[in-house]
Amino acid sequence: MEKKKIIEDFIINWHDVIKTKDFEKLEKLMAFDVSFISPVVYNIKADKNVVLHICKWIIDIIKGFNYTQEFYNYDELSLTLLFQGKIAEKDTGRLIEIQGVDLIKLNEKGQVTELRVMMRPLRSVLALREEMGKRLLSAKF
Repeated sequence: MEKKKIIEDFIINWHDVIKTKDFEKLEKLMAFDVSFISPVVYNIKADKNVVLHICKWIIDIIKGFNYTQEFYNYDELSLTLLFQGKIAEKDTGRLIEIQGVDLIKLNEKGQVTELRVMMRPLRSVLALREEMGKRLLSAKF
């Protein structure tokens, strides 16, 4: 399949997953050996099941999650997606802004092989880390 078509098909499905929370579709978009890299979760080579849970939790934790800009590198089968949303501050529960970037690499099947996430500001990242930590500790992997 042409690389441009791989990315076009992927991004349509990726946005649909975010919008509908169709996690069965999300599972099909992830390669078996997907890598997840983030300032919040330090396990660089998590298995697919863990990465799927992390993605589900992120969509649940970040309120109003949406992508604001997208850039594609067709030759490298990679995408750069800028996002924003709001997250509850740890101490006050007040919603604060979070911004970030998803750097995604795909294989020839249009599946994610690497998902690298960067976020700001620090207080939002710390709030996310707190909530993710709770969920990871209670998960039965």
